[in-house]
Amino acid sequence: AFDYTAWSSAQPYGLVYLGDFLYTYKGATSMEYNASIAIKEGTIGIVEGAFSSCHNLKSLNIPDSVISIGDNVFTHCSRLTNIFVDKNNAFYVDVDGVLYTKNQEKIICYPANKEATSFIIPQGVKVIEKNAFSRCINLIDVVIPNGVTEIKYDAFIGCTNLRSIILPDSTESIGEYAFSGCTGLKQITIPENIQSIDAQAFAGCTNLTDIYIPDTVTSIADDAFLNCDNVTI
Repeated sequence: AFDYTAWSSAQPYGLVYLGDFLYTYKGATSMEYNASIAIKEGTIGIVEGAFSSCHNLKSLNIPDSVISIGDNVFTHCSRLTNIFVDKNNAFYVDVDGVLYTKNQEKIICYPANKEATSFIIPQGVKVIEKNAFSRCINLIDVVIPNGVTEIKYDAFIGCTNLRSIILPDSTESIGEYAFSGCTGLKQITIPENIQSIDAQAFAGCTNLTDIYIPDTVTSIADDAFLNCDNVTI
């Protein structure tokens, strides 16, 4: 809302705060390589897209005062390895540098540059948030536990090396672009609780050959499998 305003132009490069909110990081391209950044104590919110395209950001420390984190905060943070949360924060927690809500029912961000090739989402997670695994190019296998009901918009977009993923029976919805651009994905089974497959959910999965869709699916967007030229349903 304040981009390209006189106020925005007057802000120095670096972290930009608007009252008690972290608004953005100005001058992302000039950020120090493999930067470690700490958000100041007293900050209560991180605005949507605050660190988007901060390619040099390696680690981030979130203080105990933060009570809200907007969508798409860490998109295109290609070197991000860890997000650390103060142990006294009542709303968020990290486990090995992966960001969750405090009750661990939602996974918010698995940093794009973690070196592991496989990841098991913990039991108790119900929602995979928007862009949670966006462009995690090192991941080959992800295990989603039974109990996950919602995979949101862009959740695994651009995970080009992801080969294996099993959707649990508990899954009820797959958001738009959820697996878009997962060019290494070869097969997937849609659980019976799914009733619709949203726009471009699997678009650009060029190596996808086999997909099982149960009779319970009543609606498939026209472009759900856009450019999946090898797919057999």
